[in-house]
Amino acid sequence: MYLRSNRFPPVTKPLLIDPAVEDHQTLMAGLVPGTQAVLLDAKRDGIEQISETLQNYSQLQSIHIIAHGSPGCIYLGNSVLNRHTLPRYQKQLQGWQSALAEDADILLYGCRVAGVTRNASFLEKLATFTQANIAASTSNRQSRARWQLELGSTGGKCYFPVGTDRSCSAKLCCHFGTKHYQ
Repeated sequence: MYLRSNRFPPVTKPLLIDPAVEDHQTLMAGLVPGTQAVLLDAKRDGIEQISETLQNYSQLQSIHIIAHGSPGCIYLGNSVLNRHTLPRYQKQLQGWQSALAEDADILLYGCRVAGVTRNASFLEKLATFTQANIAASTSNRQSRARWQLELGSTGGKCYFPVGTDRSCSAKLCCHFGTKHYQ
């Protein structure tokens, strides 16, 4: 794992990035205050890495996860999180609760993670295990320059923790297929 942070003010929103995401260096270079980026190791289980990272935190407002995805699925390190693997990770996901503030958000930036109606059960179960509000993208918006997540229960109160200009946002959108959450 590789860490980079802008720790003034204290970290309230870690940004966890799968190394398969193109141009992740741009994201890590543009952190807004209060954000710490963690680049996951491609050769290790991503859920384990996130769990290890979150042991160092408490009272987090949000967790931002950027990775490749598909309907009902997100790829983290050498692991896959979907409705079939959720039971295997239940204990670790429940452990994330100790790092989160009440009414915290987990934002999944990955193509179409919430893209099919039946995948709502994946997101609902993830919310139940973590006791967090979950938001994810329902589409692959390669032509848009926003990082907005279309499906979730966060109430629109979290913002993408990377300061990006218009050209950077468009480039990142094309790579990740997600939009800025506002």
